[in-house]
Amino acid sequence: MSTAMWTVKYAPKTLEEFVGNKQAKTAFYEWLDKWTPKNRWALLIGPPGVGKTTLVYLVANTLGLDVIEVNRENIGVSVTLEKLSETASTTATLFGASRKLILIEEVEVTLSAFTETERLFEVLKNTRVPVVFTMNDQDALYSNRKLYYLRQEYCTQIKFDRVRSDQIQGLLGKICRSEGVSVEQEVLKDIAENAGGDLRAAINDLQAVCSGEQVVRSSDINWVTRRDTQIYAYKTVLDLIRSQSIYTAKNIVTNSVADWDTIYAWLAENLPAYPKPPETIQECCDALSKASVYAYRADRFRVYEQRKFAEDFMCYAPQLLGEKPFRKLEFPLRLKYLSRSREIRMKLNALSAMLSDYLHTSENSYVDSDMPFIALFTSVDKTFSEWFERRFGPEAAKTIVRILDKGEHTPIE
Repeated sequence: MSTAMWTVKYAPKTLEEFVGNKQAKTAFYEWLDKWTPKNRWALLIGPPGVGKTTLVYLVANTLGLDVIEVNRENIGVSVTLEKLSETASTTATLFGASRKLILIEEVEVTLSAFTETERLFEVLKNTRVPVVFTMNDQDALYSNRKLYYLRQEYCTQIKFDRVRSDQIQGLLGKICRSEGVSVEQEVLKDIAENAGGDLRAAINDLQAVCSGEQVVRSSDINWVTRRDTQIYAYKTVLDLIRSQSIYTAKNIVTNSVADWDTIYAWLAENLPAYPKPPETIQECCDALSKASVYAYRADRFRVYEQRKFAEDFMCYAPQLLGEKPFRKLEFPLRLKYLSRSREIRMKLNALSAMLSDYLHTSENSYVDSDMPFIALFTSVDKTFSEWFERRFGPEAAKTIVRILDKGEHTPIE
């Protein structure tokens, strides 16, 4: 099985292979094919992972355009205003292409740390080549004053929707067949639905559960279905580990729906497992430890400004590992225990409510006072055990036996 990133390996090579957003694909192709200086700009708006950037490269390649990409990593560094001005004012390229296109990725993030935004837009207003912006946060278009120019009539807005789960499931199936991995359809369905329309996240999740496996069953993805937020945490941590700078890492954390504690737990579980020298792992763990200290101070003493130091150290830790090959991330044991102990508490409460209602007693003290006796009768009397299961169900019988065997806080297998 290939260890390369599947999001790259199985990126569409032609427009026909592009999944989802058919109307947006058609609209963008027509805009770029018929582009004139009067049209100026296009703004592709939609959530992450739906293929905005991929579509730009596909259409540009189809029409023979050379893409000049501007992002949060190179703006103001390798890509300056002077270079952009030169690029926007001529149709020739260094590679001899007759046409070219300027792509400004995640404009709401890319321009957040750029101090010459107005000059940039003034340069691009007189462009002789197509300029395409991508944006993940639609609200930023109206809340961010720097993006005022993108609301003008010369900027064509093309909206992208989340990819349908059935379309995602179909692509995941093709990937599995190509990789020679047998995956249950229920597994593919769960991954596709939990991705929330993010095709890139779904492919990352599939690669994670298939890593080192030839057959994947429903039981192999308990971590996926346990909590929807863990899907986003997995994707966030994967992007965080692969990030090339602290600035990029902080933007990933800021834009994630996963909370700080969850992201930290995933990092603390997985960073020490990378095959790196012990001194490198120690530095990485030291950074995570400092992040934990600042987070504790912020919450314990209500010095909330120290949260930013906690985030800085947490984002710094993955950078210390250097080059990081893809590897399957493990679900944090601490979160797994908390999740499973919460599960049994919920089952105990439900069982307590059923038994107290049946016996006309209070359920407040039922777990401590009466349940152990019923559990004892269930374990020694086969007739009582069979009646109990018929009356309250097999799940209730399983729960109450576990109380006697290993205590009420022991997770059920």
